[in-house]
Amino acid sequence: MVVAQGSVDASGNFQVTLQNGQLTGAPVTVTLTDAAGNTSGASLIDTLDRTAPDALTQVALNATGTALSGLGEPGATVTLRDAAGNVLGTATVGSDARFTLTLTAAQANGQALTASQTDAAGNTSAPVDLTAPDITAPAALTNLTLNSDGLLFSGYGEPGATVTVRSADGLTVLGTGTVQNDGSFSLTLNAAQLNGQVLRASQADAAGNLSPSINLTAPDFTPPAVPSATLAPNGLTVTGQAEPGSTVQVRSASGAVLGSAVAASDGSYQVALGSAQLNGGAPERHRHRCGRQHLAFAGPGRSRHHPACTRHPTGAQCRRADPHRPGRTRCDDQRKHCRRHTAGQRRGR
Repeated sequence: MVVAQGSVDASGNFQVTLQNGQLTGAPVTVTLTDAAGNTSGASLIDTLDRTAPDALTQVALNATGTALSGLGEPGATVTLRDAAGNVLGTATVGSDARFTLTLTAAQANGQALTASQTDAAGNTSAPVDLTAPDITAPAALTNLTLNSDGLLFSGYGEPGATVTVRSADGLTVLGTGTVQNDGSFSLTLNAAQLNGQVLRASQADAAGNLSPSINLTAPDFTPPAVPSATLAPNGLTVTGQAEPGSTVQVRSASGAVLGSAVAASDGSYQVALGSAQLNGGAPERHRHRCGRQHLAFAGPGRSRHHPACTRHPTGAQCRRADPHRPGRTRCDDQRKHCRRHTAGQRRGR
């Protein structure tokens, strides 16, 4: 196809103006035809290449974020950049128009990326945007705290992640919340945790990747129930049931510790006494000093009065309100206990 033509002047020079610019780098042919219609051989002239290649197609990042592949202009150089414009890797498009770009650092955390190709003349295509797969689990939560009422759970995590608090066995969800843009979170549990419970907390990002779990032990503000107790016939062993993990102490009427043991996971315990208690004594269950408890022995000719009653606690710790009985304090039961034992002394017991 003839794109332009002109005449040679008397000096043998010519200048031809093209109607359409030839800027693709493709060569054009020039021929000369004399007045008799004879045409010379063709001369090839390379044109300027100022045309950017088309954008890359079928661009994809593999599941591990380590390789980019797609189709481009043969011979062009493919460049992958991060959101800040930093070059992450380059590759050359093969003669079959395919390319594979291997990354030295995996892009596997949902990063925003752009890919483009540049031809031999330096013309660069429009960029193709893509998002790296997110297969990276967030780090474990940090700075976990539970407030004094056992309801408000807070800490720090990955912005946008969902925090879940579960029971120690992981089966019961106690509360959920979202990490704010500054990395902090605060959520309200559906039940107060005030008895030394072990809580498990983790966070999941938007892609569903789950962080390692972190354990937090709730404060223990709940006094254990009074244990049951049975003295063996030989007077050397006390057995019974108590709160699992609690320490049971057996004391004499004077307050001396006769033995102690830790209740097993099923609540059973067995305390070996230092000496046989065979003079008619029977174990008494005492709750003193605001919830701490022990057993004391008393028998014929021995006072059932316990030394704790002579120093009945009146401090602020013992004046805390009993949440189960409005208007009462946790020491009310002990005051009754002390009055009962003092009356027993007056009757010569």
